[in-house]
Amino acid sequence: MWYVFLGMIVSAILFYFIFRVRVKRAKEKAQKTKLELQAIQAQLNPHFMFNALGSIQYLVNNNDKENANQYLTEFSSLLRNSLYNNEQEMVPLSKELQTMDSYIRLEKLRFNFQYQLNVAQNIQPENISIPTLLIQPMIENAIKHGISSLKENGVLLINIEQKTKDLVVEIKDNGKGFDTTQPSKGFGIKLVKERIEVLNKQGYKIKFSIVSNNGTSVRFVFENWV
Repeated sequence: MWYVFLGMIVSAILFYFIFRVRVKRAKEKAQKTKLELQAIQAQLNPHFMFNALGSIQYLVNNNDKENANQYLTEFSSLLRNSLYNNEQEMVPLSKELQTMDSYIRLEKLRFNFQYQLNVAQNIQPENISIPTLLIQPMIENAIKHGISSLKENGVLLINIEQKTKDLVVEIKDNGKGFDTTQPSKGFGIKLVKERIEVLNKQGYKIKFSIVSNNGTSVRFVFENWV
């Protein structure tokens, strides 16, 4: 009996230490993943601001003082939202929509395209959180590479809906499109893919796809999100 009891104690001690090692490794892995995510996000923010400042420079160089002043006002709002979002891994969809709307209104001053946002009635943006600045680079691409040259004929559509328990965000433009089979030279697409890969390591389930022919459609599916 004594040997059995001693064996049980040794087994319990071994189990405890194995459990501690596994917990430590899991924490280290989670911390590493978090740091990878922060590193990618840190690259997105300058990219985002660079595009916005480029539009201000364009208006100033063209002596469009009225729109430049309006742009600067909008930009200050955009900057406040971006600074808030930068500190968060997840933000309410309502906050992300505010940042998106500010950026799109800025670009409309420069390119004068058409824009429509459709949010399904069963979606409550204030009660749903999404990764900050994940969608934003695809909006920037749609404007910069898709519709900027079309001016008032350019169309940007953003649809947000719920399908079963999934949150689906789709960004469409009527630009010339591009060959999705070729490696992307775009900075934004690369970072978005890297970020989704890291987020999925954390246990999220996010799918990302691009269809481009006559226009481009970018689709995010946040599985079991709502």
